[in-house]
Amino acid sequence: MSRFAWLLCAAFALSMAFGPSSWAQDSEPPPDETGSDAPDFDSLIEAAAAAYSAKDYAQALQLFKEAYAINPEPSLLYNMGIIADKAGDFDLAIQYLNDYVLGRDVDVDAREDALRRLEQLRKLQELRDRDKTPVEPDPPIEPDPPIEPDPPIEPDPPIEPDPPIIIEPPVVVADGPSYLGPIVTFSAAAALLAGGGVSAILASSQYSAFEDATTLVERRDAADSGETAAFAADILFATGGAVAVGALIWTLVLAMEDDTPDDVNTIGIHPWTSPNGAGLGMTLCF
Repeated sequence: MSRFAWLLCAAFALSMAFGPSSWAQDSEPPPDETGSDAPDFDSLIEAAAAAYSAKDYAQALQLFKEAYAINPEPSLLYNMGIIADKAGDFDLAIQYLNDYVLGRDVDVDAREDALRRLEQLRKLQELRDRDKTPVEPDPPIEPDPPIEPDPPIEPDPPIEPDPPIIIEPPVVVADGPSYLGPIVTFSAAAALLAGGGVSAILASSQYSAFEDATTLVERRDAADSGETAAFAADILFATGGAVAVGALIWTLVLAMEDDTPDDVNTIGIHPWTSPNGAGLGMTLCF
């Protein structure tokens, strides 16, 4: 049997167990020129294939090493990696397959298959190393210190009742007419006028928005809002002005009552409201 036929026999025996590989190398080992009785390349390959078939992986790996020393075929590195994987030596299998994929004149498909096997072997190696990592035992749990009882709670001292509060009636000194009503009225007038000012500012801003509007809808909305704000400003200004005038007249009347004797004719002005409106009433005493 020729050397190439022995290589095919070995490749067929290993491919039945591991699928596609790089067994089919076309290069042929050089003839044995030593002339000694040492086993030649073909006999080593034949013996390695027989040892692998007998599942004697250590012997098969040793014979492939001797054959590789005679003729360093890249496919022998692949074979040795597969056999080392079968023997459970992941480190040695990774070494052989890594040398194989980095070698020259390696078939592309065979290199891809070797790379897949390398990835699987590295994952298995990680799992093996993880299982070998010693697990440190948990530290002993120290018992909790004894719980000391709380000290007895002393009762609170009795609460003494507060002394009675004596409320003295206020002393009202009649010192002329009160101007509280006009002051409140002036405040209301100021609030109304301030509201009118705010409404006027809003109306002015809506006018600016109307001028800057680019669509009919925006102009219509700005015009409606401006008209509403202007109407509110007019109402507030008119009402605030009327209330201010009423407060001024009220103040003048009180001042006249403060300086006028009781037997002199007096004029009184009083605000009034009803469901239909509001206004000021004037009375004349003589």
